[in-house]
Amino acid sequence: RILDAYTGREIRVLAYERLETPTVTGRPERCCFAGGPMAGRAVFSTADAYIAAWDWETGKVEVLLSDVPEGGVHAYQMLRGLDSGRVLATRLEDVVLLAPSAPLRSAMPHQRAVTSVDILHTGQAVSFSAGDRSLVWHATDGAPESRRNILDATAMTVLPGTSDVV
Repeated sequence: RILDAYTGREIRVLAYERLETPTVTGRPERCCFAGGPMAGRAVFSTADAYIAAWDWETGKVEVLLSDVPEGGVHAYQMLRGLDSGRVLATRLEDVVLLAPSAPLRSAMPHQRAVTSVDILHTGQAVSFSAGDRSLVWHATDGAPESRRNILDATAMTVLPGTSDVV
């Protein structure tokens, strides 16, 4: 649902399971607003491991990723819409950078669940796992560039407007 922040009034409701040809299954779990060429859409992930974009003006739902891994369903834990129009998504050890029509998956996953992900001012994504205390830097196309383990690290953030990881 999209609500008016001041009045609480419902502006739009997405009922994708009631569409004439439903393409997405599972209850919604995470959402974010997209930017760039995907502006005007809400991106959401479901418990069935779908990521889709909803254009609330037209009502159209576009599946961006339908990816149930071997061994069962693992829903996405974080979604972040980027100004470039891409969407950064994480689940378990996996980091995915979704372009409007081309998902790019990290080939250098963490050994444990990703607990934080951010974007550097250069457009690179950096992800962190508190479980294995690893940082992975991803190129602007989503491919991993480097990995580093940080002793005693428990959290990660990026200083705004920089490439400094704290």
